[in-house]
Amino acid sequence: MIRYDCKPGAGIISKIKYDFWEKYQKKNIKNAFEIEYNSLKKHPLWINKKERENFFADANEKSSPAGKIPKNAFLQKDPKWNCL
Repeated sequence: MIRYDCKPGAGIISKIKYDFWEKYQKKNIKNAFEIEYNSLKKHPLWINKKERENFFADANEKSSPAGKIPKNAFLQKDPKWNCL
């Protein structure tokens, strides 16, 4: 939150980020532009929400949905260390 010139609990993070974009970032980018989210639905590569609900964070195609996440994909506590 400090990055966005706010204190923790200052509000909804998406609004804080958008306000920061409007107030600071946009004017510092030479060719800044914005796209209306709903206009993206017309693009031929658009994937509907229902079809992408099982995607991993980096998935971008219908053929790459999330599978089972391996148990060892997460940090495990090592018994010989007093931390992760």
